[in-house]
Amino acid sequence: MRLLYIFLLFSTAISSAFAIDERNIDQRLSVNGEVSVVIENMRGKVDIFGNDGDEVSVKGVIDEMATDFIFEQKGNTIYIKVKMPAEINQSFWGTKQQETDLLVNIPVAAKLKFSGVSSSVSAENLTQAAHLKTVSGDIKAKKLAQKVRLETVSGDIESSDLTGKISLSTVSGDIRDKNANGTVELNAVSGDIDASGEASNVAANVVSGDLDVNYRGLSNLSLSSVSGDVDANVVLMDDGIVKMSSVSGNLKFTIQEGANVSVRIDSNAGGKIINQISDDKVVKAKYGPSSRLETRLGSGAASVKASTVSGTVRVSH
Repeated sequence: MRLLYIFLLFSTAISSAFAIDERNIDQRLSVNGEVSVVIENMRGKVDIFGNDGDEVSVKGVIDEMATDFIFEQKGNTIYIKVKMPAEINQSFWGTKQQETDLLVNIPVAAKLKFSGVSSSVSAENLTQAAHLKTVSGDIKAKKLAQKVRLETVSGDIESSDLTGKISLSTVSGDIRDKNANGTVELNAVSGDIDASGEASNVAANVVSGDLDVNYRGLSNLSLSSVSGDVDANVVLMDDGIVKMSSVSGNLKFTIQEGANVSVRIDSNAGGKIINQISDDKVVKAKYGPSSRLETRLGSGAASVKASTVSGTVRVSH
């Protein structure tokens, strides 16, 4: 009986060793021409880098609870998937087991799609479309181009040097984006947004979070908030159009000296307007608490319109 126990114990140790060894990944596939890479990972982290090679490689360790690892090519698409149990209870998320930690290298011109749950992801140096989506994980992105879409629910987004058509969104996380160039859309609910660059078209929206933007060379800018504060520092082109609005949040708009712009600001229910760009006075309504500022700098070619219900609007150089 004792010998049988020792044999079973030894067999279990060998099986566990094999299981651990199988979780260590070091695989690669050669690719030709245009290729798309689809990555799925439930928890842990995945770092993705674009390079000048003609292969896709995966290295690292997969989740201790993983039931399978898929790395295959179908047509022009490479699939990388960490398969997890079909049924997961609440206690699963509180365990301290080994989570996925992968380094993925793909061709710089590959199209990328990533999806996760509590998985963080980073991507860098890709020239084509990149769509990164996770629930509670953070997203980091650098030097992505063409069509860039980053989405998380409770995680943060940190990005820099993005170009093309850019869309960043989170619910309760924060967005920090630097040196964007192209068309930019930013959305947060209770999180803050801090963004800068030389984008020509920018639309940014928050609910209770604060919004801080600093852009140069703008043609179109749209900013909105409910109760969060908005601070915009811009260099506006002569054909530029700016629209800003809030309910109870404050709006601060700073524009360059020498701008050619027509400005109209409305306060509808007891809000305050502060004009620091001209000598024109704020005109209060004869009846009711509303007020308005209308002023013009230079040729007045560009247009700035702002409105608030009960917040303060300040315009300055």
